[in-house]
Amino acid sequence: MITAIDSADALRELCQRLASEPLVAVDTEFVGEHSYYPHLALVQIGVDRDAWLVDPLAAGDLTPLRAVLDSPRTTVLMHDAEIDLQILNRATGARIANLFDTQLAAAFVGLSEAAGLATLVKRVTGKRLAKGQQVTDWLKRPLNEKQRRYAAEDVLYLGQIHRFLSERLTALGRLELFQEEMGQRREHWLLPLDVASRFRKLLESAKLSGGRRQAMEELLRWREKTAQTRNIPRRHVLPDETVLAVALQLPQSVEELQSLRVVSEKAAKRYGDELVALSCALRAAPEAKEHGEGAPRNGRRVQARAPLVKLALELIAEQAGIAPGLIARADEIEAICRAASQQASPPDLPSLTGWRGRLVGDRLWRVARGELGLRVGLDPKQPPILFEETPPKTGG
Repeated sequence: MITAIDSADALRELCQRLASEPLVAVDTEFVGEHSYYPHLALVQIGVDRDAWLVDPLAAGDLTPLRAVLDSPRTTVLMHDAEIDLQILNRATGARIANLFDTQLAAAFVGLSEAAGLATLVKRVTGKRLAKGQQVTDWLKRPLNEKQRRYAAEDVLYLGQIHRFLSERLTALGRLELFQEEMGQRREHWLLPLDVASRFRKLLESAKLSGGRRQAMEELLRWREKTAQTRNIPRRHVLPDETVLAVALQLPQSVEELQSLRVVSEKAAKRYGDELVALSCALRAAPEAKEHGEGAPRNGRRVQARAPLVKLALELIAEQAGIAPGLIARADEIEAICRAASQQASPPDLPSLTGWRGRLVGDRLWRVARGELGLRVGLDPKQPPILFEETPPKTGG
C-alpha cells in the first residue's frame, strides 16, 4: 500500500506509527542540477509492503522524522546512502547511528562494490524495478501514478534485501567487519567536505606538484565556499579547467586574469578581485617557489611495483570474497608503493589498518617491498596465483 503524507499532522501520525518499528527503509528524491545543496522533493519510507511518500513541499518541517531516524531501537535501511544521509541530516538533523547500507553490505558478500538497487532486487526477489523516472522533475506537483510507484519501489524491497545480506554476512563471518566499516563511512559522510579527498582524481590528473598543487587545492576550497554561500553549482562559480588555469598562472591583476582563455567575462567580473587577491597570496607563499609541474609523483619504482600490488590485492579479495575496491583504492596502492621505496615501515593508510589490516595482514606491504612474491599455481588443486616468500637479500 502506498500512502501520501502531505500535511504536518499526517507526518506526526506517521512518526508515531513508526516509533516501534525495528526496520525502516528510507530513500529520497531530489533535484540538484541548479544548486549546491540538493532540493529535497520527496522522502520515501517503507516497512514490509507498506510505503509512505512524504512530501516536504506540503508537509513542511521534517524534523519530526529525526526521532524515527535516530531511534536506538530502529535500523534504517538505505541503498547507496551517502547523499541521502547528507540530505536528511540537513533537513531533519538526524545522524542515523543505526544505518545499514545495502550497497556496502553487498560488497562485503562478494557482490559488486557498486551494485545497483535494481540488480539486488532482481537477485533477491526475481522482480524487475520500473524504469523511466530517473530524470523526472520531482519538484513538480502533482506526482503521477508512475512516479509514485517508482518512488515506492525504492524502499519496498529493502527489507527483503536486508534479510538476504544479513544472513550472508553472518554465514561468512563478516557482519562485524561490515558494521565497523559502516560506522566509519557514516561518520565520514557527515563530515564537512574535504577538498583534497573529494577532488583527488582532478588533482592527480592535473599532474601538479609542490606550490602549484597547493595553489589548486586552495582555489578549490575557495570555489567550494563560494558555491556553498551562493548555493549554486560549483561549475557556475568556476569550471574545473578554469581552476587549473588560474592555479598554473596565479594572475596578479584582473587584466591578467581576463587574458586567460578559459576565464569567462562573467567570472572575471564577478570573482576577479577575489581570485587575484588569492593568487597574489598564493604566489607569495614559500611553497609557490616550486613553480610549474615539477617532477612526476610516480617514479619508476612506484610504477613497477603498482601492478604487482594490484594483483596481490585482487588475489586477497577473491580469496576473501570481497570486492577489491572495498579494501584499497588505486591511490592507496600508489601510496603503498611510494612508501615502500622510501621507508621500512608501512604507512598509516586505511587499507593497512582496521578490519582491512586484519584481513590483508602485511601481504600488500611485503609485496611492495619485494619481500613476498607471486607465482603461478601449477597444481590444479592450487589457486591460479600463489604468494611465495622471496629469498632474503644478501650483501656484497
